[in-house]
Amino acid sequence: MFLEFVVLCLADLLDYESSNQDYSVVITVSDGTFSTTIDVDIAVTDVNDGPPVFSSATYSGSISETAVIGASIVTVTATDPDYDPLYNTGSNGVVVYSIQAGNTDNKFMIDPGTGVISKAGILDADTTSTYTLTVRAKQVANGATNFHDATVTITVTGANDNDPACTSAMAFSETMSESAAANHVLFSFVCSDADGQTPIYTLTSGDATYFQITGTDLTVSHICLHNFLFKTLFSIYLN
Repeated sequence: MFLEFVVLCLADLLDYESSNQDYSVVITVSDGTFSTTIDVDIAVTDVNDGPPVFSSATYSGSISETAVIGASIVTVTATDPDYDPLYNTGSNGVVVYSIQAGNTDNKFMIDPGTGVISKAGILDADTTSTYTLTVRAKQVANGATNFHDATVTITVTGANDNDPACTSAMAFSETMSESAAANHVLFSFVCSDADGQTPIYTLTSGDATYFQITGTDLTVSHICLHNFLFKTLFSIYLN
């Protein structure tokens, strides 16, 4: 009896993701007179051989500082070449998302499965209006770790949530001559608003007939100046 060993070898490279996952081969053995066949079934197994890739190197989103905790901002998306929706039932191709850097005071969170970035802490556009996050898509399978990073810029939009602040006195007294000219400046206000709004000054009560606001100045009105002869003390309130 003569025994001969035959080795079945690959003639080309295999790719689990783009080629067949199963092959059937029939080998015929003949001695010139008689023959027999051997059926060989070959199953191709997946190997974690490619890192995930983000659909974009950069992402951007915006959110109001008054948005509720958990509000969605932007979604990052990465795909892995090892993932095949028809055949892949293992861990190869499964991507997990995380925030790697830039998440000061944990203001944001990311869903590890979907890549949705949302608000996780209190935001204040007057303090910090822009955040730059480094997000990572990672795949761990069969002892191999592959990952890809992307940059996310988040802009925090402000709300009018601060009262104007004044460095000038909020209560004052002024002595003036009855012959003072109209538009004589009695007091100048120095106020600002942290939200970037322009302060508006209004006479709300008191002897407002004789006075007016001109820009940021409290001035003598051009009307009824002769009435100063009959009244020497005035009280006014501003807002």
